[in-house]
Amino acid sequence: MDRSETRFDRTAAWLLAGLLAFTAAVLVVSVLIVAAPGDGWQIPSSGSTSTLAFFYGDWPTPLRAGDEVLAVNGQDVSWADYSWLAWHNLPDWRAGATVSYTVRRAGQMLSVPVTLHQPDAAGILRALAAAASDTPTDWSWPIIGLVIFWLRPGSRPARLLLVVMVSNMAVSKLGWAASSMGAEFAAPWLFYASHIATDFWIWLFWPTIIWLVLSFPLPVWPLSRWPCAVPLLLYGLPTALMLASYVSLNIIPFTVGLVGELLVLVVALVLAGLNAYRHRDNAVARAQAAWVIFGFAVSQGLVLAVFLLNYFFPFLASLPGWVYWPIPMALPICLGIAITRYRLWDIDLVIRRTLVYSLLTGLLAATYFGCVVVLQGSLTALSGAAHSELVTVLSTLAVAALFVPLRNRLQRFIDRRFYRRKYDAARTLAEFGAAVRDEVNLDELVHHLAQVVDETMQPQSVGLLILPAAAPPALPPAEAGPERP
Repeated sequence: MDRSETRFDRTAAWLLAGLLAFTAAVLVVSVLIVAAPGDGWQIPSSGSTSTLAFFYGDWPTPLRAGDEVLAVNGQDVSWADYSWLAWHNLPDWRAGATVSYTVRRAGQMLSVPVTLHQPDAAGILRALAAAASDTPTDWSWPIIGLVIFWLRPGSRPARLLLVVMVSNMAVSKLGWAASSMGAEFAAPWLFYASHIATDFWIWLFWPTIIWLVLSFPLPVWPLSRWPCAVPLLLYGLPTALMLASYVSLNIIPFTVGLVGELLVLVVALVLAGLNAYRHRDNAVARAQAAWVIFGFAVSQGLVLAVFLLNYFFPFLASLPGWVYWPIPMALPICLGIAITRYRLWDIDLVIRRTLVYSLLTGLLAATYFGCVVVLQGSLTALSGAAHSELVTVLSTLAVAALFVPLRNRLQRFIDRRFYRRKYDAARTLAEFGAAVRDEVNLDELVHHLAQVVDETMQPQSVGLLILPAAAPPALPPAEAGPERP
C-alpha cells in the first residue's frame, strides 16, 4: 500500500471543509424554507406527486395525510407536470392569509381553504427530525465514508466516496426537510437554491460515482488520456443540462442528463472491469474491481428485485419499511472493502454464496408456489374445497426436503461452470486422498504428490526433498536389580 494514501494533506482538509460547508448551506436553506409561512405539511421527496405526508405544525389543519395538492389559488402546482421547475409567485402567501387548495382526496376533487401559519422553533425541529429519521440506514453512508476517509485520507477513491456519502446525507437528511408547498412560494433565490441542492443527483452524485469508477482500481480510458478534461466534462455538462431545464421550464434536458449519466456509469463499470482483468499480474486490482462491480450489482439488483416482487405480489408492498433498509448499505460496504483492502480476497466466496443462495431462493419459491397451485387444484377437483391447510403443509415439507440436495447440486453446478479451476483442484485432491490411502510404495507416493501439486497449483517446477530418517535415541542401560528365583 502506498504510504501517501494514509497521509492527511491540504487537499484532504479542503475537501472536508467543502463538504461541511455544503452540508451547512443545505441546512440553512431548509431551515429558512420551513420557518417561512406555510401549511405545515411535508411532501415526500421521493414521490412523483405533491402528496402530503407529515404535519409538523401545531395548529388545526383541514388537510389530511394522503391529500394530493393540485393547485393553490388556481395556480397549478401538480408535480406530475413538472411545474416544480418554475417558481410560483403568489402575493397572498403570508402568515395569517387564507388560500384555496385544490386537492384530490380518495379519488374526489375538493376545494379546501387553508390558513397559513409560521411555525415556531419546535415545528422546525419536528420537520428536520422527520426527514432525518426517514430510512435510518441512510446514515450508514456518511459513517462508512468518514471511516474510509479516516483510514485513507490521501486516496482519491476514498475522497470521491466521501463526497458521494456526505452529500447524500446532507440532501436526504437535511435538504428534503424543506420539501413542501412553502418551498414553491418562497423567495426566488431560496426556491432555486433549494431545488439545485436537492437535485444534486445530476450535478454531484452520479458524476462523482462515474469519476470513482473510471479511476479505481486502475485509471481507464478516457480518464487515463485526459485526466483533467474528463472530470470537468462529468460535472460541467450535467450542470448545464440542469440549468437549461430551469431556464426553459422543460424537463427533457434534465432527463437526458440523468439517463446519460446512468448509461455512462454502466459503460464505466464494464471498462473498469475489463481494464483490471487485462492486467493479469495485478491480482489486487482484479479483486478490487470485483468488489466494485459486485457492490453495484447487488444494490441495483436488490432494488430491481423489490420492484418486481411488489409488482407481481402486491401484498409485499404492505411490509414495513425497515425490511428494505439494509439494501442501501451494500454499495458503500463493497466500495469500502475495495478501497481499504480489508478482507479483499473474500470476494470469490461472497460471489459464490450469493449465486448459490439467490438461485436457491428463486427455485424454492417457484417450487413452493407451484406445489400450492397444483395441489390446490387437485384437492379442489377431488373434494370441492376452496382452500386446505394440507396444501400449505405439504408444500412447506417439499421445500424443506429439497433445500439441502438442491443447494449441493447448485454449488457443484456453479463451481463447475464459473470456478472450474478450483473445482478441478478440489476433485484432484479428493482423488489423491483416495489413491494414496493404501499406498506403501514411496516412489509411487512421491509421483502422485508431485502430479497433484502440478495440477492444482501449477508451479513452474516441482521438487520434493526427503530427509533421511533419524536414528532413534539410545535407551539408557537398565539398572541391575536382585535376581528372581
